[in-house]
Amino acid sequence: MYNKLEPFELVDDETNLTNRTSRAYSPALPDSNVSDELSKAYEEVQKRNDAFQRELAMARRVQATFIPQDKDYPDRPELSFG
Repeated sequence: MYNKLEPFELVDDETNLTNRTSRAYSPALPDSNVSDELSKAYEEVQKRNDAFQRELAMARRVQATFIPQDKDYPDRPELSFG
């Protein structure tokens, strides 16, 4: 994998405390390899996004069936206004 986490230390000037943290780095790769990897990653993200959008649409339809509609209530003239 090209995105590794490399630990390094940060020192706060005011408190002189050391925080260990990580930063991502990528080794130098030929442009074609990076481009290919980015294309593959983009395609994977697009596929997952499409799947999530389909699931959200289905969930929206299912949830809408639980919301009462006007046809679910009796027509009462004394409650009519506007």
